[in-house]
Amino acid sequence: MNKLDRRRIYNSALWKHTRKHFLAANPLCEQCKRDGKVRSASHLDHVKPLAEGGAAYDWTNLSALCPSCHSEKTASEKVGMPAWSSGACVHGYPTSPAHPWNQSGNGCPKCTGGGLDAGTARFCTPIAPPRT
Repeated sequence: MNKLDRRRIYNSALWKHTRKHFLAANPLCEQCKRDGKVRSASHLDHVKPLAEGGAAYDWTNLSALCPSCHSEKTASEKVGMPAWSSGACVHGYPTSPAHPWNQSGNGCPKCTGGGLDAGTARFCTPIAPPRT
């Protein structure tokens, strides 16, 4: 599916109807819920991208996401890397044990045991215990 076909879908009345009702039924970001966070969803993502033959209006192919989770997933699809479901800590380091950064026992060098960062109220989870 080319860019023009996708634009036609996203500008159609059927897409606008589908989007409105799907977000009303699924108001929270599905990825954030899996990560133990509560964030409202304002974006719809096609689980199987339209460019790969995903169904445009099928609710089983849709996922409600917040803007940051949607951007992360879209960017990972563009470079062919898996989307890291756990995201990053407050210092920007990946928290997923499957991320290549963490494969050699790395973690966030600034975290000292995890916990909430008071400045941002985001949870920071180091993968490996701090080095002594």
